[in-house]
Amino acid sequence: GKTGEAKDILINLEGLDSHFVDTYLLLAEIYRKTGEAVLSEETLVRGIKNNSESAKLYLALASLYHQQKKYQNAIDAILQVIAKQPANKRYKLLLADLYWLSSQKENTKNILQQIIEENTKDDENWIIVSRFYITRNDIQQAESVLQRGIKINQDTYKLRFLLSQIYTDQHRIEEATKLLR
Repeated sequence: GKTGEAKDILINLEGLDSHFVDTYLLLAEIYRKTGEAVLSEETLVRGIKNNSESAKLYLALASLYHQQKKYQNAIDAILQVIAKQPANKRYKLLLADLYWLSSQKENTKNILQQIIEENTKDDENWIIVSRFYITRNDIQQAESVLQRGIKINQDTYKLRFLLSQIYTDQHRIEEATKLLR
C-alpha cells in the first residue's frame, strides 16, 4: 500500500543523504504509526549515529521511549537534548516529568529547582514549577514553591494569585483573601 511505498522512498532517501534528519524522523514516525516500534527505534538510533548533534532525533527517541514506558531510556535521550539546548525550559520539564514517572523524586526536585534558579526574579519560572506539581496533584509541593517565590519576589501579584487559588480550593478563604491584599 501507500505506507509501504512511503517507507521505500524514505529508505532510498536515507541512502542518498544520511545527514538529512527529517528523513529519519518521518520514517520513524511511519514505523511507529504502523505498530513497528522496533523499526522506529532502529531508524532513530541510525539517524543519531549519522547526526549526533541533532536534538530533534534525540527528542523523537525520547518520545518513543516515553510512549513505551521505557522511562530510563527516555531520560538518557532527553539528557542528550538538554546538553545540546541547555536553556530550553520545555525540555527540562520533560525531563522532570520522566523522573517523576520513574519515581525519581529527588531528581525531579533538582531539575525543577534548576528552572527556578535560572532566574529567581522571573515569576514564570515559579509558576511553571508550581503548575508542574499542581497537575500531578502534589498541592503541598506547589504551595511550598509559591510561598518561596513570594518570599523572594514580594511584589508579585501572579504568584500571590495562584497561591490564593490553591488556598481557595482548600477552603482556606481567610488566607486566600490575605494574600490578595
